[in-house]
Amino acid sequence: MVGIRRFMTLAAAAMLVVLCCAAPDAEAGPGEFDNCTAPVQDETCLLLTLKTGGDDLRGGGNNLDVTVHTRSQGSRAVGNVNRDAGWSNGSTHRIGISLLKLFGKNIAADEITTVTLNANLFGRSAFEDPDNWNLDSATVEHSVSGGPPRELPPAVRTTPFRFTRSDSTRHLRLDGLLDSGFEWQGFRAIGAPWTTEGPDPKGVDVGLGLARTGADNAWIRTSSRNWNAILQTIPVTPNQNYVLRGWVRTSGHGTGADVNTVFFGIRMAGLWPPVEQHFGPGPAGRYQEIVQPFNPGNRTAVTVFCGFWGLGRDGWIQFDHLSVLRA
Repeated sequence: MVGIRRFMTLAAAAMLVVLCCAAPDAEAGPGEFDNCTAPVQDETCLLLTLKTGGDDLRGGGNNLDVTVHTRSQGSRAVGNVNRDAGWSNGSTHRIGISLLKLFGKNIAADEITTVTLNANLFGRSAFEDPDNWNLDSATVEHSVSGGPPRELPPAVRTTPFRFTRSDSTRHLRLDGLLDSGFEWQGFRAIGAPWTTEGPDPKGVDVGLGLARTGADNAWIRTSSRNWNAILQTIPVTPNQNYVLRGWVRTSGHGTGADVNTVFFGIRMAGLWPPVEQHFGPGPAGRYQEIVQPFNPGNRTAVTVFCGFWGLGRDGWIQFDHLSVLRA
């Protein structure tokens, strides 16, 4: 529960970025935020096409916020992208977000991992029920200098989806993993969407200069003989080919520091052993990339993990910049 509460607190904090980061010069129709209508040279933009289903978004305070998450540049939010307007049943809307204005720098397409939609839904009076909104489809595109947009394929289909007061957030996953670079954490202890196994110390190095990219990385350290791991269960599309990647750094093998074998891979229900890579100590002080293709078969969820068995002497691993992308 602590991890979930902290995750929601971080999500709420991200929404506060709306106050400082939503560009004021949005030019668009009355119900569509768009500050990419006249991009400058090399300016990158994120383009969202959202189609309402059979239940409208009321507007008038029942509004939609969008948060863009990146591998190494953090997260930024734009609030009220419908600009207080209602989105009627069956209507389609195009949202343009200048990444240059939002992040203060251009963001490449492969840097974007997740686009989070958060609907603020409530009754506008004591006599009105809270709003619900049906999203039939969502398309994410990336453009440079106003050129032809490039569609960013989702790792897993996330629409149609019904937004309600109790289920008001949907992650459009371009990367199957959420928080793949541990940049959402903000605290040393591991929190949602990640979980842990084993009794020994593990957590996040926050802004310590130990990450491969961005500010943060995960770590496990033990002098016991226990199994310890950090994990995340993710939705997948059945029979889709995926590739899991991650960058791992280990302590050496020898007196004072000992890691024999690290396990990095995917657990699937009904299948043992996991689909995984085994590897020993990496080059001193350097991250190495580990790659594991997989196909989930008929499954709709798998668990990504990284961990190791201690050998009774001090040993540690650090890992960062993970991804699960369609092959």
